[in-house]
Amino acid sequence: MRTGVSVRVKNPGETRPTIEVKAVPESNRALRRQVHVERIIDRENDRYFERVTDYETGEVIRECEEPLSKHVGRGNAKKEYDG
Repeated sequence: MRTGVSVRVKNPGETRPTIEVKAVPESNRALRRQVHVERIIDRENDRYFERVTDYETGEVIRECEEPLSKHVGRGNAKKEYDG
């Protein structure tokens, strides 16, 4: 069994979290097993970071660091993409 941590920070009066930090196990359909996902969404500093690592091999499957405003095509960002 694997555990993780997820934290959201909200400023008073705002509806969306200012910062979201996640380091959790998630299921990966392609590998058919759990992987470790680290994700930071920092709306104040316009930053998106994600690293997905295979628990069994230690291989980094995906790593992405970019301005949050430029992040499209995955998860909730798919809805914003018109392409």
